[in-house]
Amino acid sequence: MHKMHYDSINEILNLAMRLVYVVGSTNSAFTVEGEVDKLFDPIKNPLTFLQQRQQLFFAFPHLYDMERICRERPQVVPEKNVIIISLPDIGNLTKWSKKLCGLLSDYGVLEKSVLHFRGKQIDKGEIEYVSGEKQRQISDSWPTDALRDFGLSIWYSENPKEEDYLIHSSDLRIVNLEEENKNIIAYDYIFDQVKRARENDPDKNKLRKIPLTMFDLTLERMRKEADISSGQIIKEIKKKEFGLTELYKAAYKLIRQR
Repeated sequence: MHKMHYDSINEILNLAMRLVYVVGSTNSAFTVEGEVDKLFDPIKNPLTFLQQRQQLFFAFPHLYDMERICRERPQVVPEKNVIIISLPDIGNLTKWSKKLCGLLSDYGVLEKSVLHFRGKQIDKGEIEYVSGEKQRQISDSWPTDALRDFGLSIWYSENPKEEDYLIHSSDLRIVNLEEENKNIIAYDYIFDQVKRARENDPDKNKLRKIPLTMFDLTLERMRKEADISSGQIIKEIKKKEFGLTELYKAAYKLIRQR
């Protein structure tokens, strides 16, 4: 969660609206049926669903109280609790849109919901999907635009500061966490998770020259979920001396091979 996400959530809460928090790309190495999930990508998504959920509550602690109160005494403040949804990648915009709207419908909030987001021009393009029995094609659009055809309203919001559009999750995942970055929300929580992951890594001595970054959480997920150790990744690197870039590339190669 970075500053742009944090501001977006505040924009919703400041209007006294109920927050439905959708965590995307929550794929694990294996599906619930025990099959290999080819869309599992711990490099792009180092945090698990549980960690993302915890990060939300560290950033907005009052939401946790609301969730607990509503779980224990739902008759008290049913309109104030937060709904948290896990939405794995599917690899198909039509199926993904149907899945999201289906989940919202299961919670009984689809007709009351509006999808809030702040898009970047770089993410715009030509999108294709099937609505009903018709093939749709829209130019210069965000993928979220397809959701209108599946029953979900869209609320596009502008960033108050132009420089916020330059914030990218990809860049933040490889930033040295020993140098505090204010664009990362719930920074202390993230840093503690990363530090713990490094300390628990059996190959931590081989990573001495690698700064603490969220890539440590990637290595942890690869080890726990895909049975790929840091040592195996390092063996893929031909150089005796290596940095984060080489480690990143070797990990990506092994994940693709698996």
